[in-house]
Amino acid sequence: MDKNELIELSISLPLALKVLLLDKKQFGLGYAGNAYLSVLNYIQGNMERDIVRIRQTLYDNHQLILQKTGETTYKIIKNNHIEYISFSKEELKEMTTNTLRKYMYNIDGKQIVPIDKQWKKLNMLPPDISFLD
Repeated sequence: MDKNELIELSISLPLALKVLLLDKKQFGLGYAGNAYLSVLNYIQGNMERDIVRIRQTLYDNHQLILQKTGETTYKIIKNNHIEYISFSKEELKEMTTNTLRKYMYNIDGKQIVPIDKQWKKLNMLPPDISFLD
């Protein structure tokens, strides 16, 4: 990856992780919550590892440090030279969506460790499977 791709991923990956964590709260509510949570945990682990790896690569290979300075602005520090970049909210949403797609749709065929937790007791009936008869 080139420097600009690494910078964009370094910005969009934490945003995508926040979205994933917010969605993760919702998936535990249904009947098949364990299956969804297992996949989301795997993706979350990949994202967290990649955030660290990308930031380290930016520093080691390009001597760049990236810092968030505002809601849509970031500061790039390289050898006492500071550059500011900003994105529109729509650009950040698009970057975040693309990053989520990359992680959600490319699981690399690896075995996902299932979560072994009890079904939540909710005030809802079991799913209707009478249509299968």
